[in-house]
Amino acid sequence: MPRPALEAAGLAAALALGWTLRATTPAAVEDLRPRPDAVEYEEAARHLVRGDGYWLHIAGERYPPRYPFGTSALIAPALLVLGDAPGTGVAAVAAAAAAGTVVTWALARAAGGPAAALGAALLLATAPLHVRLSKIVLSEVPSAAAVALVALLCLRAASRATPGAWLAAGVGAGLAATLRLSNGLLVVPAAAVVLSGRRRVASLVALGTGALLGVAPLLAQQWHALGSPLATGYAYWLPGTPFFGAAHVLGPPAGGGTEPNARFYGAALAGARASYGPGVALLAAAGLLLGLRRGGPARTLALFAATFVAALWAFHALFFWQAERFLVPALPLVAAVAALPLASTSRPPVRVVALVLVALAVARPFREPAAFAFPSGPREVAALRRLAAETPRDAAILARTNPFLFERVLRAEGAERVWVPLELCEWLLPIRWHGLRSFGRVGDGSWMHEPLAGPRGAGDAARTVRALLAAGRPVYLAGAGESAVTQALRREFVLADAPGGLVRVLLR
Repeated sequence: MPRPALEAAGLAAALALGWTLRATTPAAVEDLRPRPDAVEYEEAARHLVRGDGYWLHIAGERYPPRYPFGTSALIAPALLVLGDAPGTGVAAVAAAAAAGTVVTWALARAAGGPAAALGAALLLATAPLHVRLSKIVLSEVPSAAAVALVALLCLRAASRATPGAWLAAGVGAGLAATLRLSNGLLVVPAAAVVLSGRRRVASLVALGTGALLGVAPLLAQQWHALGSPLATGYAYWLPGTPFFGAAHVLGPPAGGGTEPNARFYGAALAGARASYGPGVALLAAAGLLLGLRRGGPARTLALFAATFVAALWAFHALFFWQAERFLVPALPLVAAVAALPLASTSRPPVRVVALVLVALAVARPFREPAAFAFPSGPREVAALRRLAAETPRDAAILARTNPFLFERVLRAEGAERVWVPLELCEWLLPIRWHGLRSFGRVGDGSWMHEPLAGPRGAGDAARTVRALLAAGRPVYLAGAGESAVTQALRREFVLADAPGGLVRVLLR
C-alpha cells in the first residue's frame, strides 16, 4: 500500500477509535451539566439560531451569558440541522473532537513525520479527560481543536516567515479567544516563536494585527451587550469577585478547590490525574527535549507547546476556581510533543520505548473503561417530562429546576403551565442577591413566580398558592419533601397524593 494510503488509514483508525470512545446521544446529556456552563452554551445558541442575538431569556427578561459567544456559535449549526432538543449541542462538541484529532495529526506530522502523526492522533483520541469532555456541552474540546490549529498555523508561518502567514496565525489566536477567554494566551507562544526566528518586527506586527482582527467580533459583541469591549458576562454574574489572586497559587482557591492551584495543575501536567497517565507525561518531557535539540518544525512545536502550557498553568494558578478541565485545551500540544520520540530521526531504542508507552496509553480504554465514562447525575429532564405527562397544561408547578428547562419541557407545544421555584437556581440566585439588571424585555414572563426561597419563602407559599387557586389553576408540588414550604401549605390546604409522585394542593 502506498505511503499516503497508509497514513490515511492510520488517521482513519485513530478517528474511528476516538469516535467509538466518544459516542453519545443528545438524550444522554439532555440535563446539560455541569451548570451553568452547559446550559448557557446551548441556550444562547438557540437564540442565535432564532436571530435573537447572543442572550439568555429568563422570565421575559434578557440577560448576557457568562461566556464568549464562540462555543454557542459552533453549536448553533447543530441545532439548526438536528433540532433544538436539550443536549443536541453535544454533536458540535463531538465534531470538534474529531477535527481536533485531525489537526493534531497534521501538527505532529509537520514536526515529526508519519509515525509521530499517528502516535499523536492516537494519544489524543484516547486521552481520558478529552474523551469525557467530548460527551458534554462545554468549551474545552472545541478550544483544544482551536489551539492545535493555531499551533499548526504558527509552524507554517515560522517556515515561511512572511507577514501574511503570521497575520493568519494571529487571526486564529484572536478567534480562539471567542471560544474561551484563556485561549487569548495563544499570542504568547506565537510571539515566542516569532522572536526565535527572522523578520521579527514585521512578523510581530502581523501577528498582533491578526490577533486584534480575530478578537474584534468578541470585543464588539461585549461593547454592544455590556457597554464596554472589556466587560464580560462572567464579571456581570459575579460582580465584585476577585477572579485572580496570588493567594490561590500556594493555597486553595477561594471559589472552589481542594489544594493549592500550583500543586493541583502541576500534578495534572505530570500525569497524576485524569488528563493522561505518567507514561504520556514522560513521553512529553522526552519529546520536548528532542524537539528543542532537532530544530526546524520540531523545535517550533516544542517551543510553542512549552510556552503555552506554562502560560496556561500560570493563568489558572492565579484563578479563583479550580478544575482539571481547564488544561484540556493544551492536550493536543501535549499529544503532539509526546509523539516526537516516534519520529524516524530518533534512535531505535528511543523509538521502541516510545512505541511501548504509546501502546500502553492507547490500551487504557480497554483496561480502565470507567476512566472514560462521564459521571451522570439525576435525570432532571426525564423527571420534568413525567411531570408534564401527569399535570394539566395550565397547571401551576412548585418545583426545583431552572427557567430554561421549565420553559423548554413544561411549556412546550403551547402549554401554559406556570412555575413557582422552590429554590434559587444558578441564575435566579445572583439575580436576587446582586440585584442584576436585565437588558430589556423579550416577552411575557408572568409564567415564572417569585421563588419560595430565603427567610420569607415558606411564609409566601400560602399566599402564592391561594392566588393561583383563585385564578383557577390546578396546583402541584414536586420534590419538596417534608420542607418548610410543605409544612406551611399543610396548615392551610389539603395536600393530596397525585400520580407520578406529585402532591396536589387543594382548598380545604
